Amino acid sequence: MMISRDKAARVRSLRACVQEDFFHHSYEHHYNWLRSLVISKLHSDASTREVLMFLGPARIGKTRILEALDLEFGKTRQEADGRRKDLLYVRIPEGGTAGSILGTILRTMGEPYPVSVKIDELRNRVRQRLLSTGVKVAIFDETQHMVDEGRKTAVRAASDFVKGLIEENAEVSFVFSGIPISAYLREQNPQLRGRCDKPVYFLPYNWSVTAQREQFACAVLAVHEAVTAAMPEGYAPDLMRFIQAAYLLGGGCFGFVIHFMRGMANALEQDAQSQYLTHQHLVTAFERSSRDAEYPFNPFTSDADITPAMLSQAWQLVMTEHGLQRFIGAQALVVTTPS
Repeated sequence: MMISRDKAARVRSLRACVQEDFFHHSYEHHYNWLRSLVISKLHSDASTREVLMFLGPARIGKTRILEALDLEFGKTRQEADGRRKDLLYVRIPEGGTAGSILGTILRTMGEPYPVSVKIDELRNRVRQRLLSTGVKVAIFDETQHMVDEGRKTAVRAASDFVKGLIEENAEVSFVFSGIPISAYLREQNPQLRGRCDKPVYFLPYNWSVTAQREQFACAVLAVHEAVTAAMPEGYAPDLMRFIQAAYLLGGGCFGFVIHFMRGMANALEQDAQSQYLTHQHLVTAFERSSRDAEYPFNPFTSDADITPAMLSQAWQLVMTEHGLQRFIGAQALVVTTPS
């Protein structure tokens, strides 16, 4: 499909608005804290280390942060004494078995392994590989795969595996990230609790808290400006309604806003009849990008008010879905990281 140069530029501008370096307040807070942890480890002796869990709802932005850290600190370099690597970033495969995790670690570090190798041998290879490359920080993402329902092994077995991994690599700081159900790994094993700090939660913006509502709105303002620039002159969506609609998408999880933006870019690119972003593209993108939840209406097809109660309920649904009800009563984001 051929598209005009001007239309292609509009599509690019929409996508460029939400590239991997798109920062917003909560993202920056957690990114800077984790980045400081990595830098501190890189400049400390081997006996100084952290073991923590970094948890939050789906599409909150955890993986974007971890991938940014990997991009900055995870490069493998060749030195006189061999290959060196400061940070290891691993995504836990579905199923989350010990063998699949150990195998993924080795593959990430460039070492294929035979399927027939026993678990103990895999453990030894991982320990030797981490030691020989000088890894100082290991990040494990998607740790919920170790506690998902229907797994062949019990949560306690997965927890024992994590505890063993920590003990066998005492010179490495560990970050275990995932949705809040991942906390079961720590809760089900007193010994692991003694080695792993209290989880740090990356929570959605709470519309009912003025400061968080303003932080969310400021971030969406940049998105609104990009949308307005891609539409015909005089067709910009109302700013406040656009902000409310963006919040309704994911109950304050900013990843849904980014997905929404990509959806608009895709809708425009695929529409052979339009050179500009249109209202219908916003309708389509909202329908495709919102959470798997029932909405009273699509805010881009109806003039009905988006009430504070609707927005508060969207936040509470996300929190309840992920077992975070204890934060709802406080009606505020409980900051569990250093300021």
